[in-house]
Amino acid sequence: MSIAFNGDLKFAQVNATADGVNTVVAAVASKRICVIGYCFTFTAAGLVVVQDNTGTPVVLGRFTAPVNGQVDYAGGLGAPAFVTSVGKSLDISNAAGVDTLGHLCYLEID
Repeated sequence: MSIAFNGDLKFAQVNATADGVNTVVAAVASKRICVIGYCFTFTAAGLVVVQDNTGTPVVLGRFTAPVNGQVDYAGGLGAPAFVTSVGKSLDISNAAGVDTLGHLCYLEID
């Protein structure tokens, strides 16, 4: 998937410390959130899901987090990591006791 855009590259801090759903990037009307790079660290072992909140969440990525583990991805416009549905937020859902910390860069695309 190659992405064409007419906007600014944006950055978000990831501080998903609640069990369950944590909104990382709020929904933008008529836009999709396109994550092109990220770095996540985890404070405990467990399942972490990157999703968009569509009522029934659409799973964009799933990680089995190791204690004090890290995952990262340095993609680009030709190889985005995650793309939400139009008008949906980018969320991280943590298993009980897991915190996901880090940062990501993204675009708002049509």
